[in-house]
Amino acid sequence: MKPVSTFVLVVSFAILAALPLAGNQQQTSQSDLTDQPALVDPTVEFGHPDVLLGAANLTMVPDEVTIMKGDRVNFRVNGPGHGIAIYPVSKNTTREHIGQYLCDGATPDCSPTQRREIRDADERVVIIVEEGGQAIRIDYEPGQILSAGTGAFLIGTARTATGTTTPGTVVRVRFEEDGRYLIVCMNRAHMVNDWMFGFVNVTTAR
Repeated sequence: MKPVSTFVLVVSFAILAALPLAGNQQQTSQSDLTDQPALVDPTVEFGHPDVLLGAANLTMVPDEVTIMKGDRVNFRVNGPGHGIAIYPVSKNTTREHIGQYLCDGATPDCSPTQRREIRDADERVVIIVEEGGQAIRIDYEPGQILSAGTGAFLIGTARTATGTTTPGTVVRVRFEEDGRYLIVCMNRAHMVNDWMFGFVNVTTAR
């Protein structure tokens, strides 16, 4: 089988203005999560590279990386139905801060189709997910740094007759400003139901 071609998008950006603060901003005692050892040119897999279907394809591996300011991250899409969006968040935002606005699988009345406001640790609105079916993409534009897969979700890999996978779509993003960034799958069901999100930390510390 002919391997799937790789589409590469290089994006450089700078944040021109700080996000507006919520009226009743709450500071937390959580430390600066961007203070981690930096990697060089890391790759984040959207879906496990060896498993196209099932729960393993609804993960981000790894779900957090740290790079130096001005360096890049390679986001490689594996399996069907994934799109990539990036939003800045406060440096003390954890998975639990984001997860409290999603479905956890244990709450019977949690509807993945309801409107929800996803906030960071400082109570800033990061993403508004409008009410609608699970097929609706998460593509909230205010504060958005990158949106890849808005017209149709990216399909990044193909299974061969031998059961192996071939490399798929790669989106390379260069981060020009330090901070912490939320990386989400734009597929509403993947994000809301399966917690398919992660973080990129951008640091200036050597």
